[in-house]
Order: sequence, then C-alpha cells, then structure tokens
Amino acid sequence: MATFRKRSNAWQARIQRNDYPDISKSFKTRAEALVWARKMESEIDGGIIAEQVKVNIKVLLRELLERYKNEVTIHKKHSSVEAYRINFWLRHPIANLPITDIKSSDIAKWREERLKLGRSPNTLRLELAVLSNLFTVAANEWGFEELSNPTTKVKLPRLPSGRARRLCANEFELLVQNSGDRS
Repeated sequence: MATFRKRSNAWQARIQRNDYPDISKSFKTRAEALVWARKMESEIDGGIIAEQVKVNIKVLLRELLERYKNEVTIHKKHSSVEAYRINFWLRHPIANLPITDIKSSDIAKWREERLKLGRSPNTLRLELAVLSNLFTVAANEWGFEELSNPTTKVKLPRLPSGRARRLCANEFELLVQNSGDRS
C-alpha cells in the first residue's frame, strides 16, 4: 500500500513492501503521485520489477566482504594489508547486517567507537576506504545498482598536521659523530 504526504509544496509517494526496498518519489500534484504509485505497485505485483531486487536485500555485508577479498583484493599490490582490514570488518557486528540496511548513522557510530578506543584518524580513513570501495564495486560491477554508499555521508576525523621540526646543522653533525660503528 502506498502512502502519500505533502512536503514543501510537493507530494511524496512511498511504497513499502516486505522483501523490497522502500520506493519513493516526489511529484507536483497528488494525482501524479497516485498514478505513479499504482503503476509501481502493479509492477511489483506482476513481477516486472526484477527479482534481483529481492535477492539483493538479503545479502549480508559479510558475504560481500568475502567476495571483495577473493575477487578484488587479491589483485592489489599490498593485498595482505587490505585483507587484514577486511578481516577487521568481518569481526565487527555491522558485517551481519543486510547491505541495504546499513546507513550512514551505523558508520558514524562505528567511527565514534573507534575514536573512543584511541585509533588514529588515518587508521579510520584506511579502514573506511575498504568499505567505501566495496560499496562502489558492488553498485558498479556486481549488479547492486540501487545500492547507495553510506560511507560518503560520514564525516571523517581531521588528520593531525605533520611534523614540523627539522635538525639544525650542529645537531646533524652531532648525530653523524655519534653514529660511528659500534660493533
């Protein structure tokens, strides 16, 4: 059953069905929204909307992480480092969620947990980069066209500024003098 609501001079039609993602669209008039909702409901009932939508909903992040590790990571130069990060994600409770249920708020909660554990901002960025690329590959190459990337909406912590101190000339000379062969 479709629901309708008026939002800032536009009508939004929203269709919610079990085993299908929520579908919504905005229109200028309620009549247009009603026509669209009837059409979409009849396509769902008639099976015109791809069965793949139903399948994609039930895919867990864990399954995509494993596939990503086996199909994408193995071709990278430093695959062992990325595999380590994927294994981290596999141990996290978020891996047991269906991919369509993962929201930016879940990622933000993860970020706060990691910051409380004292992880560096760069560590968070690297771990999140794996998840972000997974969502991109899934949407572009694995047939999950309707999948949005929740990581793009999460604000990352700022990286600290780099080191600014340099050795003075006399410090360099002392370092060279004291670094003689001690074997």
